[in-house]
Amino acid sequence: EIRARAEEDEREAAGRFAVTAGRAVLTAAQAWDDYQTSRATQAFNAFQTNMQERMYGEDGIFTRQGEAAFSSAEDLETAMRESVQELSQSMDLNPLARVKLARQVFAFGNQALPRARKYAADQRLNWANGQDMASIELNQEAFLNNADDSDARMLNLNTMRESYERYAARNGLSEEEKTLGWKKIQSGAYGRLADKYISEGNLSAARRLAGEEALWPESLWMDGEQNRLRAKITRQEDILRAQAEAQRKKAERETARSLRQEILAETAAFPTLEEQQAAALARAESLEDPKLREEVRAGIAREMGWRRRRRDAEIMRTGLEFRRAAREEGLSPEEQLARLEET
Repeated sequence: EIRARAEEDEREAAGRFAVTAGRAVLTAAQAWDDYQTSRATQAFNAFQTNMQERMYGEDGIFTRQGEAAFSSAEDLETAMRESVQELSQSMDLNPLARVKLARQVFAFGNQALPRARKYAADQRLNWANGQDMASIELNQEAFLNNADDSDARMLNLNTMRESYERYAARNGLSEEEKTLGWKKIQSGAYGRLADKYISEGNLSAARRLAGEEALWPESLWMDGEQNRLRAKITRQEDILRAQAEAQRKKAERETARSLRQEILAETAAFPTLEEQQAAALARAESLEDPKLREEVRAGIAREMGWRRRRRDAEIMRTGLEFRRAAREEGLSPEEQLARLEET
């Protein structure tokens, strides 16, 4: 009985030891797994920091423009692979941590790579659209520079249309949108050409353009553009007429002024201003153009009126000075008259 009881106690003790040992092993395994998970998380944090710099830092994958961004997806894959290799080596990760890191990197790639592919596709689209728009703008400038060469202008217009059709097809424009877009470009080109004609004073060419029929099946002008152009031509015509009238009047004034000076110089030898004016007006009467004659006569009258006022002012000033001097000398009225006769 004593032996049996001892054996039972031994068996119970052994069982308790086995359970305790098993728990210890399980706890150690869990601690090891948690440590490797934390190491993998640490590595993934470093990976994300590295990738943020490669994606958005200086010359980052998602900051490049145009052709430099066409390989965004491939560059991102390469950056991910290089970053994982660098971290695995520098952090001395064991196989378990590497597996855990690989799973997190895989999830990261599933989210980032589609964005990189879309970014590259958008950049390809923007770049191609930019090339077509640049072609249209360059040919619009050439269209203006070939204002006097209709064949060259048609070549520029055809090139613009080809570029626009590529743009429309690439961006999936509907037929209605495509027609309206080309109409805007064509109307804009001819509108700028008409403005060039107007600014250069070639109103006949601008008028022909404003009434020109469509060169393509679509209408040439956007709604209201012809009316705007015709109104601008009318305004420019008014301006040119006003300028011509002003030049004409200026020329008339210059001619009248020159004749007036010539006549006044010829009659300056007469002793008095009254005689000079009479002779000058008589000389002006010989002019055949009635409008010019009247302008010269009016100018002579103004000039002689000014000369008389100046003469009268000088006489008045001389008289005032004489009377002041006479008062200072105390001359009597008789003495003043004698002094006047002497002078």
